[in-house]
Parts: sequence; structure tokens; C-alpha cells
Amino acid sequence: MEVVALILYGYQVFVLYYFAFLNLLYAAFALFGLRMVARYAWELSELSLKDLLEREAYLPVSILVPTYNEEKTIAASVRSFLALHYPQFEVIVVVDGPKDRTLEVLKEAFGLVQVEWVFRRALPTKPIRGVYRSLLHPNLLVVDKENGGKADALNAGLNFARYPLFCAVDADSLLDPQALLRASRLFLEDERVLAVGGTIRPLNGARVR
Repeated sequence: MEVVALILYGYQVFVLYYFAFLNLLYAAFALFGLRMVARYAWELSELSLKDLLEREAYLPVSILVPTYNEEKTIAASVRSFLALHYPQFEVIVVVDGPKDRTLEVLKEAFGLVQVEWVFRRALPTKPIRGVYRSLLHPNLLVVDKENGGKADALNAGLNFARYPLFCAVDADSLLDPQALLRASRLFLEDERVLAVGGTIRPLNGARVR
């Protein structure tokens, strides 16, 4: 009886380890398959973005950047917006009556000159004090206005926007170079889409390359 019990016990242990190994093997195959699917989806996405550019099937975008007391980060942020991979877009920085040198930093970094600018007043805002164009970047516009808060600054940006889509971005943010391509594609794929969003990741002092 002891021999039979020992054999049965050994058989049970064998079956247990066999199925455990089998499940681990299946899990490994599943993870490998998910990785391949994710890679294929990424490659397909990249091809779609490239095709979007080649076919010129895109909608122009106005990037609205409300800013207040951002003298330390505004130049780097605007440079990242201007470096986006997108065929046609404009960057509208709305300087909302700051107490620091935000406007002066922008003037020095981007060669701003004050211009007379005709714009529609579709939305009420605090008074506009000046409009500036960049001598270095034709698609950069800076609007200086009295302080009215973020919503008021965005409304001012909308009054100056020329394009059918707009993207509201905080002045201390950086965008992925293909962010506009990925976001605008959704409007082309489904005409019912009214708005899209993105993933926000804190830098916490990290260096972006």
C-alpha cells in the first residue's frame, strides 16, 4: 500500500508541475504575441501618419498657449511647439498680463516685432495691449493682453486663430513631435469626433531629448 501511495503521490506531483510548466509556456507565448501585435499596431500607425502627410489629408491647427508668469520655461516650450511635425499650423501665445518678464523673454528669443493685426472679436476678452509677429518663425503670433485668467486668454487666442482645429496647451508643457498628426487623424477617421485629448506625463526635473 505504501508503494502504491508513493506512486500516486509522485504522479500527482508530476501532473502538477507539468500543468504549471504548460501554463507558464502559454503565458510566455501570450506575452510574445501581445508584443508582436503592439509592434505591428505601432508600425501601422506610423505608416498611417506618413500616408496622411503624403496625401495632404490633414486639417490645419491653431495651437493656443495661454501664459502667465512663465519667463523661465516659455521659450523652451514655444520652441517645442514650433518643432512639431505637421504640415500647417500656427502657434498663438497669449501673454495674460504677467508680473514677470514673459513678454520680454519671448521678444528676445523669437525676434518679435509689434504689428497692426485685424482679428474678429467673436468672444469677449480683456483689452488687447499689443500683437507681435516673429521675424524668425512666420507661424508664431504673440498676443499681449490685460490679465483676465486662463479662460479669458484662451478666448483671446480663439479670436486670433485662423484654422478649423485648435489645440490648447499649457505654457509649461512639451508636446511629442507627432502629437498633432496623431490627434488630427481622429477627426479625419470619424466626422463625429468633436474633441480629443492626450496622455500627460510629469517631467519632475527629467531631461527631454
